[in-house]
Amino acid sequence: SARVSSRVLTPALEYVIPEDYRKWTQPILKYGCKTIGVTIAWWAERVITAFHSSLRGAELLVSGLLIQAARKNFSFKMDPASKTAGVVAAGVAGVGFYWQVTRTLYKLPFLIQTMLLPLDIAEWLLQCTSSASRTDRNGLFTNLIACICDEFYVGVRAGST
Repeated sequence: SARVSSRVLTPALEYVIPEDYRKWTQPILKYGCKTIGVTIAWWAERVITAFHSSLRGAELLVSGLLIQAARKNFSFKMDPASKTAGVVAAGVAGVGFYWQVTRTLYKLPFLIQTMLLPLDIAEWLLQCTSSASRTDRNGLFTNLIACICDEFYVGVRAGST
């Protein structure tokens, strides 16, 4: 059972790539497929995190509101641990999850994105480092990233004192 990349993508890539560079088709496919897989995993993790955050936030919101209502002597016949409270929390969680996915899934206003650009770059470099650390035999890439991060950290500390 050959891989899909070997059966489908290799002939297509060899057709496009000149003869002298065909030795690079397998590494291109190997790392290209890994990159696509890691990207899908990162997005799946973001969606899972949004789902968990919406569930937990809704649970905290509903139980907090019920506790505050009890303190203010509002008469709700609902216990924070009851099934009814769970259904209400599920509804709130659904709205929260829908909002995160459709409106804000890790999208910030332009001004905040601009201010956080150095941190976005550092996060991207860390993600690349963690993915590349298994294939980086000499440690060159990892040492380069660590050096860049150290310089950034020293610069931030020097600016804050």
